[in-house]
Amino acid sequence: MTERLAGQRILIVEDEVILAWALQDMLTSYGCQVVGPAAGVAEALDLIGREGIDAAVLDVNLNREKCYPVADALVRRGLPFVFSTAYSADSIEEGYRHHPSVQKPHSAPELADALSALLPMPASLPFPTEAALAAAGIGLWSFNRKRDALRLDAGAQSLLGMPEGQTTLATLLARVHEEDQAGLRAGLRAACAETVARDVRFRLVTPEGPRALVMRGTAGAEGNGASGAIFPLPEV
Repeated sequence: MTERLAGQRILIVEDEVILAWALQDMLTSYGCQVVGPAAGVAEALDLIGREGIDAAVLDVNLNREKCYPVADALVRRGLPFVFSTAYSADSIEEGYRHHPSVQKPHSAPELADALSALLPMPASLPFPTEAALAAAGIGLWSFNRKRDALRLDAGAQSLLGMPEGQTTLATLLARVHEEDQAGLRAGLRAACAETVARDVRFRLVTPEGPRALVMRGTAGAEGNGASGAIFPLPEV
């Protein structure tokens, strides 16, 4: 499962320099690109605002402040994160306890497993490159069922008119014809349990009128998500 970490940009928020270095070594050993480390809330929020990130590791106690404003910023962007704390999970404020946490001192495999469980399976289709896919009018996507999170490549972003990278299913549904919203949500969730490709058809609302698209995908290995391709239908 830790193969999901390769190439992922992980924000580290940790005020202890030695621990931040250790986290950086752990993550780079799995092929991650580390953003930061940030030692405080303001620095972390600045990095979130100007750096592309895929997930984060948040030390709960940062000198005299807590990391919760950083957690809130990540939630608003639909980005997953893991709390890191020297205390039990009960020490985390009640409204944040549903997010995963690891207890210090944690091992590299423990941290990697916690992050990997939050990241969608990488899309893998028999096409040579993303550029070739985009030129053919095809995009790649992956869906994390637990978080209702979508990851889009450049081709999918172009088809949907949405930012490249990670977003939420709710953000996509807001652009979908209201008659198709329930079917799209149900279809993506059903794809998470399918070993045979499932097609989910829907209409995207655009200024030029509705645009018919298909998301075709199958389940990931752990059954927590699905991945596949998105492409247009010739007519609505």
